[in-house]
Amino acid sequence: MTGEDVWRVPLHEKALTFEKNILRNHWIDGLYPSIVEVPLDESPVDQSTQGYSNIAHSVCWTANYLAGQAYRYRFTGQESVRRHAGRVLKAMVRCLKVTGVRGLQARGYVFGHGESYEEREGGNRANHWHQGTGRYFNLRWRGDPSHHNYSDAIHGYAAYYDLAADAKQKKLIETAVHDLVGYWAFNNGFIRRVDGSVSTHILGITDGKTPNLRTIMAAAGLRAAHHITGDERFDDEYRKLVDQFGFLKWKKFPSRMRKRRGHDDAEHVFGHLDNLFRQERDADLLSFYGLVLDSLWENHRDDRQSLFSYIYLSLRPDAPDREKALGEALWTLRSWPTERLFRPRMNSIRPDIRIVDGMSEKPLPMYESPWDNEYQWKGSLYKLDGWLSRSIVSMAVSPEDTEVVWAVDENGDVYRSLDGGSSWGQTAQSLGGVKFVAVGNRTRMLCAGRDDGFFFSTSAGHEWSRLGVPEGTGKPIN
Repeated sequence: MTGEDVWRVPLHEKALTFEKNILRNHWIDGLYPSIVEVPLDESPVDQSTQGYSNIAHSVCWTANYLAGQAYRYRFTGQESVRRHAGRVLKAMVRCLKVTGVRGLQARGYVFGHGESYEEREGGNRANHWHQGTGRYFNLRWRGDPSHHNYSDAIHGYAAYYDLAADAKQKKLIETAVHDLVGYWAFNNGFIRRVDGSVSTHILGITDGKTPNLRTIMAAAGLRAAHHITGDERFDDEYRKLVDQFGFLKWKKFPSRMRKRRGHDDAEHVFGHLDNLFRQERDADLLSFYGLVLDSLWENHRDDRQSLFSYIYLSLRPDAPDREKALGEALWTLRSWPTERLFRPRMNSIRPDIRIVDGMSEKPLPMYESPWDNEYQWKGSLYKLDGWLSRSIVSMAVSPEDTEVVWAVDENGDVYRSLDGGSSWGQTAQSLGGVKFVAVGNRTRMLCAGRDDGFFFSTSAGHEWSRLGVPEGTGKPIN
């Protein structure tokens, strides 16, 4: 099958295809990298420091995959599912252990030594990479975790603990969850980097009294930690949060949500509510969480987002729009392609799509949706465009040979064409952060400007040298 026909496959065949693809291309000893570079010769994906597997959100992907395996085991009862999930669980725990700091969770890891893809690019995330120590010295891990990383992890651990874990796996989860949630719960809510600097606060910026979706994520983490570990300190922190934000006084969940937006936080909270409805025994608190659930559904009921629909309808089995929502959730799954090639999507120029506030009036089928593998499973199906080409900010043509053209894109990367612009390749040694480029009277003479100075190459960009300029002259100007 080619083109858009890759979505015309029965669901049971899609499931098998996706699982094979995970094990072949999206698997780092149990860790799930979201976007990978598949070699054209179909050789194995390079999951080392020298490859390009995107692991910036891998702990989130892996946690949700673990939760999926929990439902799979609950449905099938197959021991092979639990054995497979055990490898995923160990990868989750590895993200906690590889940092060498108790409770500090890595975003993900790759095999090997040396610089990773983000370090080679010289971006502002390069300093967040570190080499493992001890038994993990052959792994290079990505730090600077966010509250979402911690949120997804506790959701995955808790779902698997309740629905699928055997005794040995439960012990593993109990220790991991105690470290994971205790890292911020017993440290005033702060999530810190490996050097001790603050990455984020679990609650973000609040007025200290009005609950929002981020507050629910934190509450769910504390409730799950007490449920799993039995440590009363987690329950104490949970009760403090409940009292501070007055969970029991609200008759309607006060969090303001924009229609057809906010799918990222919604995905987290829907998953947490699925856990909370199993774990919470206080009828009044369950009533409040019901307000959260209904508020989320009111905002996303028309989004045809399968995950949201299935969780909501499992918790509200008597919902009046049940059959409609189930049909739309199935429509989304049926329109999900088994192959995803990143091509520019310009749905905004299609005459058959009505646009409202910059988005499609109706959800788009998955095979037309402009989301990549990072977000397609929880992204808004109202989004119109994606994967658009980067803007060119500077160009230069060789006076010696007009077929040789240089261009700088908005990301600051330098590209060269040897056929008048018909095809392009990146320069052999990319500077990164380039603002403009100029060419001399010979094809190989190239000058580039960045915010921090000028650079000169006599080898067509294969090597660069910094040009000295007087101090205090400011930034280079093209």
